[in-house]
Amino acid sequence: MRTRSNPRPQGTPDPDAEDDPPVVLTMHDACSVTGLTQDTLRYWEKQELLDQVGRTATGQRRYTRTDIASIRVLQRLKASGMSIAEMREFAHLRREGPASLERRLGALIDHRGRLDAQLRAVDQWLSVADSRISHYRLVIADRHHES
Repeated sequence: MRTRSNPRPQGTPDPDAEDDPPVVLTMHDACSVTGLTQDTLRYWEKQELLDQVGRTATGQRRYTRTDIASIRVLQRLKASGMSIAEMREFAHLRREGPASLERRLGALIDHRGRLDAQLRAVDQWLSVADSRISHYRLVIADRHHES
């Protein structure tokens, strides 16, 4: 069984930290920084994964460093297989601040448990694939020796 633990090295920024000085980015720049499309950012905002993004007087979105940090957390959650509904719940918990730390921890522990189960299933399939690969290699090698 695989165990993966990658704690944040001491001195590296906390991705949940929201005390960095604000940096204002256009949507185009936010997309460049995060690698996401404008459609994805709009969708995440509509799905309440992001706080209401600031806007200019003409209605153009402006992203702060806090917004970008939130987007990066969401990207990691999505990459780990978390559903939009789970991401939305996690985003709501983040907005509650320190009062929700235990619930956020619980949500991440539950999610990690699901990931561990998926890893065990993948490991089983890899074993099956390795067995079949070995079998076919032997069959092919035997054919070459018979020729």
